[in-house]
Amino acid sequence: MKNFIVLFFLTITFTSCAGSVNNENVQNVSALDLQEVFLNGSEYLVIDLRTPQEFNRGHIENAININFYGNDFWDKMLKTADEPKDIIVYCASGNRSSRIFSTYMEHRQGKVYHLNRGFQDWVRNNLPIKN
Repeated sequence: MKNFIVLFFLTITFTSCAGSVNNENVQNVSALDLQEVFLNGSEYLVIDLRTPQEFNRGHIENAININFYGNDFWDKMLKTADEPKDIIVYCASGNRSSRIFSTYMEHRQGKVYHLNRGFQDWVRNNLPIKN
């Protein structure tokens, strides 16, 4: 019983933290919040960290694909670190994208929006998808 209780609390802790990032320059946003960010008229660099296959099934308009599992992932990501525009980063569920910020934000000074529940949240809210 004791092991069950410990396992239960660990599951709750890790589940509630999945996809969330703690960094002052990273703002965790929902899909609906991100839609509002787009509507304010500013330009953003939108980075989709899913595989090319996932990306080709649909993505947020104007997103570029940098494959989280690609051998050149960090080379490509670090080239975006000096981008003057604010950056929006997402993956399928928020798990992959949340894992990059401890390294990425060592090189990035500007604002980053993190779609903390990923593209699944975007689709779930019936927001526009580009194929």
